[in-house]
Amino acid sequence: MRKASKRILKSIIAAALVIFAVSTAYAQQLCGPRDAAIAQLEGKHNERIVGRGIVAGGRQMIEIFQSETGTWTVMVTDTKGNSCLVASGRSWMATPLKVGDPI
Repeated sequence: MRKASKRILKSIIAAALVIFAVSTAYAQQLCGPRDAAIAQLEGKHNERIVGRGIVAGGRQMIEIFQSETGTWTVMVTDTKGNSCLVASGRSWMATPLKVGDPI
């Protein structure tokens, strides 16, 4: 691998680690009982669950909430019912994928 490629790869990895660290620290501030989190998302933001899946290992569930106005939230819940909001935003657009579509 050329020096320039290695340097670029190292920069990308460093940036990803910083983003992950900031995201993790931010998410730790937004954790609590799942029922309370859902009540907040439904009541205050009019967001409803549009998808969910079990994380590998079966110890966490990830859920995506969306409102009709396009706001969205990603929440992770552990087996004890503790949930953390890990990302949120606006302008969500559902894009159905077909088998074989590039991701």
